[in-house]
Amino acid sequence: MKIKSIYIIFFSLILNEYSSADDSNLNSYQFLNSHYSPRLVALGGIYPTISGDLNAQFGNPAGLANLKTPALMFTYTNFLLDFNGGFLGYHQPVSGRINLSLGLLYMDYGTFERIDDFAIMTGEKFESRDLALQSSASGNFQDWFNYGVTLKYVYSKISHFSATALAADVGLLANVPYFENLKFGFSLNNIGKSIDAFDRTKEKLPMVFSMGFAKHFWDNKYSLYFGWNQLPVYTSSNDELYQNFAVGLESSLTSSLKIRIGYNNGIRENLMLDNYPKILGISGGFALQFGLQQLAYGYSNYGDLGGIHIFGFTYSFSRADHEIRSSNISGEGDLSLNLNEIPPPYQLQYNFVSDKLLISWRGFEGISYNIYAKHGDNQNWIKMNSKPIRDNFVAFKRPQIPGFYYFKLTSVYENEESYFSEQIEIKID
Repeated sequence: MKIKSIYIIFFSLILNEYSSADDSNLNSYQFLNSHYSPRLVALGGIYPTISGDLNAQFGNPAGLANLKTPALMFTYTNFLLDFNGGFLGYHQPVSGRINLSLGLLYMDYGTFERIDDFAIMTGEKFESRDLALQSSASGNFQDWFNYGVTLKYVYSKISHFSATALAADVGLLANVPYFENLKFGFSLNNIGKSIDAFDRTKEKLPMVFSMGFAKHFWDNKYSLYFGWNQLPVYTSSNDELYQNFAVGLESSLTSSLKIRIGYNNGIRENLMLDNYPKILGISGGFALQFGLQQLAYGYSNYGDLGGIHIFGFTYSFSRADHEIRSSNISGEGDLSLNLNEIPPPYQLQYNFVSDKLLISWRGFEGISYNIYAKHGDNQNWIKMNSKPIRDNFVAFKRPQIPGFYYFKLTSVYENEESYFSEQIEIKID
């Protein structure tokens, strides 16, 4: 209840700023919209539907609801013009439905030579840097809808001048009804209010919104992301909606290696010249998993300006209640898995026992299951159980209507549901 009250008070403060916002104000704190994640930059910068790891804290905090283990993440970014930035974050599940995350963003622009009004070097030097301390809360509503909010305290310094602001991100992530393994995400970022300004003018934060879809296929080994990135709330037009689309593909080649490629049309449109080769906006990267540790790299091409290189390290803390082992009905186990990606049951079988249809499968200790069925190819899938099934089998009354019946299952752990298992087909004469 205390956590909820803090977030409500925070929103009350920053939303008052936009009740009488002047669109002519210039945006400051642009570092908030920069890239700090190797996964996101490799996928073209698209983040509305990214979930399951701390990369979600950079865009859509609803994606953090799918991260069920404590995790620590550090990233380093080499930006254009040799600006350097990074992120340090920690994620902690609090209950089956609520997760909390903390993070620190920083951007260091380096040291500059001071000049006077006549563009003459004075011999003096000054520094510039930005910081943002942020806290995220995320959760699940039922089994198909995730929500999240991030609160940020922002600090910016140029020489002896400084400015501060309060900001927030809000987002949602939901399964699309009637489409298997398809998700829709939306986020509104940098809703905020300046507290102290560099001078007398309090500048407005760069508020943007993003939306997109994610499709997981081929047993979740491939994920396709498509959407629109960082559209300015106050100046968005149909042209910007067209120009700022991005697409990314993530492939799990093995259990330890993921390859990512992407394309960001917004980069190409903003930097494209008539005589310039049309290769801008291409990105790529990879992730290597070593037990509980992951190393990741992402790169995005900006043509003559150079490229962005981002390196990341993630450590997932091992806890006994977040480890499962595969088992058959007799309880024998032979496979250890991590709950960052909950696998579905496998080796589905069926038998007729008297007037009962018995369906069994191999599953995992500590995991429950949902079973779905349909009659005929043109029918919708229907969830057959009202509560998760704890056994590795289920019995139904033998169907009386002739035709083909199809069944498939999902694994369920702490309100998180896996993708579907392979289906079995049963013919009733």
